[in-house]
Amino acid sequence: MDRQDKVKGYRTWRSLDQPAAFFGIKGRFMTLFAIIAGAAAVIALTAGGSYGTMLGMVVFGVLVFCDYMLILSLQAKMSDKEFSRLISRSGLTRYVKVTPDSLQSHLNRKITWK
Repeated sequence: MDRQDKVKGYRTWRSLDQPAAFFGIKGRFMTLFAIIAGAAAVIALTAGGSYGTMLGMVVFGVLVFCDYMLILSLQAKMSDKEFSRLISRSGLTRYVKVTPDSLQSHLNRKITWK
């Protein structure tokens, strides 16, 4: 029972308390990695369409590798909490508005076709 403990007769898995990780990238840094990798894919598709498929694949590989190294260095400099504070200070959250929505409001909504 290396990764489990007996607590009040229930098995608990201690690995669930750890943040998600993908090739060494942890927590909220994965979102930033995915965004930058998506931008790299768009750039690589553009380069591949303009100059050739092989160049597009090389550009994508180089950009994703640079993205990976950038995220690892950023992750070494700041914690997940500090990264969240940095994102909240940047002002990006002003443009994202989430309003609570209930099932009842969806049921009461009238569908109109124009």
